[in-house]
Amino acid sequence: MTLARRIQEIEPFLAVAVAERAQELERSGHDIVHLEFGEPDFEAPPAVRDALARAIKDGRTRYAHSLGILPLREAIAEHYAQTYGVTISPDQILVTSPPAPRPACCSCSDTS
Repeated sequence: MTLARRIQEIEPFLAVAVAERAQELERSGHDIVHLEFGEPDFEAPPAVRDALARAIKDGRTRYAHSLGILPLREAIAEHYAQTYGVTISPDQILVTSPPAPRPACCSCSDTS
């Protein structure tokens, strides 16, 4: 199979380029901490692994709502009510995980 020439014009995703360079350095004997994809250099704690295993066993393997898991957003709203005395709807709360587009969302928010 021959790839179209235009494929060569596609710019690589920067994180992938950094990861590939880090892997090259690692193969040549350098001690590398891989943070290019936001991956820590340690394993998940046992409680996290156990929760993941339960979620898989319970069939909770789908993407969450685009704003985040509703019970978590409800708990955050309740925390703000109890801690700061403010009323926030769970629909006003966005829960993301890195490297989600959080900065872009924040920069587009109307704070008035």
